[in-house]
Amino acid sequence: MTSINLGEVFGNREQILLLDKIPPHPPGAGEVLVVGGDLQVYERVSLSEEEEMRAEAMLSESARKCFVAGRRLLRGILSGWMGRDTSLVPIKVTSTGKPVLRGGEMLRFSISHSRDRVIAAFSASDIGIDLEWERPVDAHALATRYFSPEEAALFEIPENYGHFFRLWTCREAAVKADGRGLGALLGTTRVKSLANGTMQVEIDGVSWTSIPIEVGRDCHLALAFSGPRRLISWCDLV
Repeated sequence: MTSINLGEVFGNREQILLLDKIPPHPPGAGEVLVVGGDLQVYERVSLSEEEEMRAEAMLSESARKCFVAGRRLLRGILSGWMGRDTSLVPIKVTSTGKPVLRGGEMLRFSISHSRDRVIAAFSASDIGIDLEWERPVDAHALATRYFSPEEAALFEIPENYGHFFRLWTCREAAVKADGRGLGALLGTTRVKSLANGTMQVEIDGVSWTSIPIEVGRDCHLALAFSGPRRLISWCDLV
């Protein structure tokens, strides 16, 4: 993931800080920390008993490895900031399936994984991140079901197949930031492309800024947040 040209993505290189290690403190107001790794990231980190049981119950080995890697990434970073054993970091899951930090109103995070990569975003306010590799899908059928007629019309043109994943990750990142669940919101969100290359996602009158990022060949990443553009730090653990 170090191949990302973040200066081109965000337009202002001064807004991007590339890090070689995790900062000693969580991001403050107006800041976002994005951390990426592979499925072996923080492999010595212990999960909670509940997470271990959930992982063991998964029938798909691929899904189990991604879930474990995601939780290890979260716990490895949060434990350093909180000064706690990794297994004791108080992560809970909301009724919509979103992992959050119990009592952590001043620290929010979002996590995503695809193939052999896992990525997380941390912020002092609501944040969403989504990572997707391009793969064979019926883009037009999915767009017709979930997107507005104007958005769906884009996918009648074959060369817009890559745009489907850019639009999808931007929408899903915003839905994750909202926190009410993908199934409840995907059909009601609306996305508008902006002149600066970002996208604006409207959910129930709330506007999210969603930034699409192409991560190498055929891989898409989107980061969503509300409010003005903020300082974004990137740390790649691979």
